[in-house]
Amino acid sequence: MSFNWINVGDYTSNIFLLMDRWLIRYIVHQYEDHQNFDENLGIILAYNPTVAWYFGKRAPETIEKRDRLIANAPKGLTDKEIRLAEDFVFDVLDWAIVLVDPDVMNSNCNYIYNWDKDRLLELADFSDKVVLDVGAGTGRLAFAVAHLAKHVYASEPVETRFRILLSHEFSGWRYL
Repeated sequence: MSFNWINVGDYTSNIFLLMDRWLIRYIVHQYEDHQNFDENLGIILAYNPTVAWYFGKRAPETIEKRDRLIANAPKGLTDKEIRLAEDFVFDVLDWAIVLVDPDVMNSNCNYIYNWDKDRLLELADFSDKVVLDVGAGTGRLAFAVAHLAKHVYASEPVETRFRILLSHEFSGWRYL
């Protein structure tokens, strides 16, 4: 199901090279029942050897299925047919693509751009507290309480999201 958060034409298969292991694993294994998804993903992998290689290196547990998808991909496709496969997969995976494209996430995902930090601040008094934000993502919640709390610790186990969190310039923040 597409949320219409992206313009599929803005992306190439190289977007997969920004994805973490858990996301690749999810994409390869969780869409088996989605009509035509595996066929189109197989086309992407067969015609983009760098992406296929990356899937195997980043998520070795996907190698068996990756190889099966590649083997079943039709041969001799035109660039237009390959692009149609990409568009199909990107439309299904718009939720995943925004995870590695924070500018698009911030501008197109209503749960991000409509978010109001005051809703969080109404829930509790963060003044002079030690706050732990586990699974901090972009740091949206951690940054919202940073000016009030004594200390804020933001932990993000997913590498791509962690890099986005660290990219914020915020005076007084120390990284452990």
